[in-house]
Amino acid sequence: MKKIFSILSVAMLAMAFVACEGETPDAPNKPNEPNEPNDPTTEVTALATPAPAVDEATITSNSFTVAWPAVSGAIGYKYAVNDGTPSSVAINSVEITGLTAETTYTVKVQALSGDTTKNSDSEWGSCTVTTAAAAQGGTSDFACLNGSNYYLITLDATSYESIKDRVKADYRPNDTTNFLYVWDYTLVGGTTAGLGYYGNAGEEWVSLVYNNVGWFGAGFFSSQKAELDKLAEIAAVNGEGYYLHMAWMAQHSSTYTVRLYDNSVEVDIQVGDENAEYGFKRDGEWHELEVPMTVFFQKGLYYRAENIPADGMNVLAIVQGTSGALAPGFDIDAFFIYKK
Repeated sequence: MKKIFSILSVAMLAMAFVACEGETPDAPNKPNEPNEPNDPTTEVTALATPAPAVDEATITSNSFTVAWPAVSGAIGYKYAVNDGTPSSVAINSVEITGLTAETTYTVKVQALSGDTTKNSDSEWGSCTVTTAAAAQGGTSDFACLNGSNYYLITLDATSYESIKDRVKADYRPNDTTNFLYVWDYTLVGGTTAGLGYYGNAGEEWVSLVYNNVGWFGAGFFSSQKAELDKLAEIAAVNGEGYYLHMAWMAQHSSTYTVRLYDNSVEVDIQVGDENAEYGFKRDGEWHELEVPMTVFFQKGLYYRAENIPADGMNVLAIVQGTSGALAPGFDIDAFFIYKK
């Protein structure tokens, strides 16, 4: 046995010698080499979890503000309301709007890493808040400002302050996300001298003058998909209790077509003189006009959130009426949908 062992040992040594003389086989990685998974210098840790809290002073019937201490190493944050689709912010606070009165919401916040080789995104932190009770109408001399659930298209700043806690969505032109488009230069801006419908000095309204090109049209467009989706709340009750409010001023006897959109249908009504079903006196003074939203729904309007394009759509348009005559111009103010 000893003799055999010796022969085997010599053979193994020879093989080892041959291996050393030829190409060296790949050696297993040594522990703790750079870029190895078990290298302590490359260990990735999660950022600290944000601790969001609600600023009690900001709670209204349809909004509140959530803030949290800045997280070291974070380049931004994600937040989600009631496990909805997350949104991103660069600062450590966010105003949540368009909410329902007396409703509890949970807001989650996650810190986003600026260097994923050192830190991963944080766990989600959360807080819960209940919105305030809805205002039971206002105290304005105008009945149309004493309702609830306002979807604004045009409204002066002073009147807005009196209803802002009851605003569900704001589509008023701001040249950033909401626009008043005039099609093919068919209308030009008029002069807004004097007082608007609510009589607030210094508050402008919309004045449009026909540009003599054979037809005219203007539309109020919003690119705010989330705000447009809120119109579906009106569809949930088939428009019951909701009205399209408008203030008009003109002198010409022509009719106007008012058109609402939901991106699947376009529904029109005709606005005529004081003898029409929906109309106003053409005397150069402001006149109020309200149309039940049920009229539009009976004509086929149905706001569907899934049909509203991601890049927005027209909320309302005004085009030439069916009378054949083209008005030389008109003024409008206080266009909004609301619940009485």
